[in-house]
Order: sequence, then C-alpha cells, then structure tokens
Amino acid sequence: QYLLEAEANMVKVISKFGLSESGKLVADVRKYIDNQWRAGGEAWAVPEDKTREFALRTSRSAAEVDQVLKAMEDADIIRKINTNGIEGFAPGDNGKFDVRV
Repeated sequence: QYLLEAEANMVKVISKFGLSESGKLVADVRKYIDNQWRAGGEAWAVPEDKTREFALRTSRSAAEVDQVLKAMEDADIIRKINTNGIEGFAPGDNGKFDVRV
C-alpha cells in the first residue's frame, strides 16, 4: 500500500529536482519548435538549420545537439517533415511530453 502511494506521488517529488542540461535542451528545442510552428500557421516546417542554430546556443557541443534531435525524433517529441522544399521539424505526436516554461 505504501509503495503504491509513493509511486503515485513520485512525479511530484522528482519534478522538484529540475532538469538536467540535456533535459533542459530537449524542453527548449520543443518549445522553440512549438512556437515557430504556430507562428508559421502550422503549415510550414521549422527549418532544420534554424533549429540547430537555436540548439547550439544553449548546448555543450554540436554532437550533443545531433544526439538530442535524434532522440527527440525517436521519441516522437518532434518529427522531420519537408514542406515546399523546406526540410525541417514539426511537433511530434507524443502527447506525454509536457513543454515546461
């Protein structure tokens, strides 16, 4: 019984510790893509080069950006699309991902 109660509240406990640097990068990139996607009327890809440029400003290395973007695609947090010849990203369908402010 105690374990079930503890598990039910674990998210609240863990959330107080904050995000790791990579976790913050994931949240920042997703927020950037969400904002750009909405600003473009949700009909255009958020250019990949602009997304990488944004991510590089807050990451430790270019290799980290590549790994994080790949992991985000794999987890369906973002998805790669091509609209009108623009290769880029759109928000993924992973409804479990919550963009932190």
